[in-house]
Amino acid sequence: MKVLITRLLGEDSLLQKWCNDHNITLVESPFISTESVQTKDLPSTDWIFFTSPKGAKHYLDQHSIDGRKIGVIGEGTTRALSKYNLTPDFAGNSTNTENVGEAFKELIKDQTVLFPIGNKSLKRIQGKLDPRQIKEVLIYTTISLNKAIPEDVDIIICSSPSNGEGLKKSGLAKSLPLIAFGKSTAAYLKKELNQNKVVTLTAFNEEAIVQALETLQ
Repeated sequence: MKVLITRLLGEDSLLQKWCNDHNITLVESPFISTESVQTKDLPSTDWIFFTSPKGAKHYLDQHSIDGRKIGVIGEGTTRALSKYNLTPDFAGNSTNTENVGEAFKELIKDQTVLFPIGNKSLKRIQGKLDPRQIKEVLIYTTISLNKAIPEDVDIIICSSPSNGEGLKKSGLAKSLPLIAFGKSTAAYLKKELNQNKVVTLTAFNEEAIVQALETLQ
């Protein structure tokens, strides 16, 4: 069996080890690339909220936290922060971004938040807050790549709607079992790629990916 995942995994990856143990070939192949947008004169806020690992990386490669409290969407972004020796004050624990937004709103009350975003951000967390609390800065742009999908791939793990766009651009024609990171990604795959065999992850971590793969074997 061959599995394609549209992101690069870290060292000591649980998913990679599980695939090795089960004689599964795992191909790491993002279908997007990102480019930093240089920024300066950032507004002062009480919080900063990172909605993706890429957003955290592109921001922290340019700027410090400057005393702000840190919020993140989930475990992947928490791991991204650890590379900068940072720990979030709030971390979402659900694949439902609306639930994460509600929990964050309850925590911060009327405090202000800076959101470093990409040009294709869905702004799910911002949608739960009062617009007067929100400051945004475009920190990176996302570009879909035109690259080949392995002909003999059996399952695709799609990590974002943007990667879904890349799969569509690359010509995913046949019906395959797909594993989606969250409802937005699943909805894109079903609508834009006309794919019906879509499993939505129960959490944004590699344990959840392994569980999903076990159901598809």
